[in-house]
Amino acid sequence: MKVVLIGSGGVATSIAAALASHAATSLCGIYSRQLAHAEALRKRFALTCPVTDSLRQLPLADLYIIAVSDQAIADVATALPPLDGLVVHTSAVTPIDCLSGQRAYGVWYPFNSFAKEVVVPFEGQKVLYQLASDEGLTTLQQWNELLQVEAIPSTLDQRLWLHLAGVLASNCTNRLYTLSHRLLTQAGLPTDLLNGLILRTASKATTIDPYVAQTGPARRHDLETIARHRALLEQLPESQQEVSQLYKLFTEAILDDYPL
Repeated sequence: MKVVLIGSGGVATSIAAALASHAATSLCGIYSRQLAHAEALRKRFALTCPVTDSLRQLPLADLYIIAVSDQAIADVATALPPLDGLVVHTSAVTPIDCLSGQRAYGVWYPFNSFAKEVVVPFEGQKVLYQLASDEGLTTLQQWNELLQVEAIPSTLDQRLWLHLAGVLASNCTNRLYTLSHRLLTQAGLPTDLLNGLILRTASKATTIDPYVAQTGPARRHDLETIARHRALLEQLPESQQEVSQLYKLFTEAILDDYPL
C-alpha cells in the first residue's frame, strides 16, 4: 500500500511514526503548506519519501490522508486535483461531503489526543470511519488492519457526539487539573500530591461506571465539609472566581444526581 500524508501536525506525526516501522507500506509523500515542516517530519523518522508544498505535485498513492486542522480541510479539499486513490480526512466535525470532488472519499477519525511532541501508537486504538461508497472499502480495511485499529462505522452526528464527550472528559478535565495545581501552589504544597488521585480516578472511570465510582463530600451529602470548602473559596481574589463558580456548579449537580 502506498500512502500520502497531507499535513504535518499531531495526527500526521503519529501516522508517519507508524509507517516508518511498517516495511509493507510505503509513505510515498508528505505535503505541508510550510515545506520546512514536511522536511522536519521526514527527518524525524528517517523517512526517504519526497516532500512538497504543492497539492498539485502529490505522487500516486492508494490512500491520501488529509491530517490538517479542521479549519484548513475545506481549503485543502478545494485545491486538491482529482486523485485515483481513496482520499480521507481525519476530522470528527467536518462533513464527508467536503471531499465530494474525489472519486473515492471518506472520513478516518482516530479518537485520541494528538500532538507533534508525542507519538501515539495506533495499535488497539478506536477509529471511527465513514465512506461515501464501497469503492474505497478494501483500501480502508487494509489500512485498518495494518495499523491494528478497531474500526467503527459512524455518521457525522455520531462523531460530533463523541467529540463533545471527549472535550468534556479530556479538555475540561485538564482545565480542572490546572486550577487544582494553582490552588496547591498558593497553599505552598507540591502539585504532584494530586498525581496518584488523578491516575486512580481515571483508572476507575475506565473499569467501572463513572456514576458508580463517584465519591466526595457532595456524593455523601456532607454539607459541613462543603461549607468549609466554600468558606475557603470566598478567600480567593476576584481573578479566581472561576474556581468558586465551578465548585458550586459541580457540587449542586452531584447533590441533585445522588439524592439521599
